[in-house]
Amino acid sequence: MIEEMIDNHPMIHNTEVKIDEEAIEITGEATVKKHFITASVEFLIELYPIRANDRSLIMKVEKVEPVNVEYLNQEIFNQPPYLTYDNGMITLNLNAWERMDNIPLKIRSYELKHNHILINVGY
Repeated sequence: MIEEMIDNHPMIHNTEVKIDEEAIEITGEATVKKHFITASVEFLIELYPIRANDRSLIMKVEKVEPVNVEYLNQEIFNQPPYLTYDNGMITLNLNAWERMDNIPLKIRSYELKHNHILINVGY
């Protein structure tokens, strides 16, 4: 789902999301326009989940290559209602997902495992 949201951005193409036990790694290509020049730039982004808050998962943007520029991060990651970006932190709002909208539970814990984010919910 994260991959689909980012890939829907008009500047972003060929995204791939890899999830291991510690981090979420997003790679892809961004189309950059500067004056009259257009170029395709490969990027790498590492996200580290920090905590769950009610029905949201909060992640820290740890690494952005080739450049870590706030306005670009804001442009890519601030996609309400699913994702919001503020000062190096991304909030994944599970209320925005159809599958989670009807479940009246809060996130109790989460785990990154085998290219999935496993979320345990409860009252």
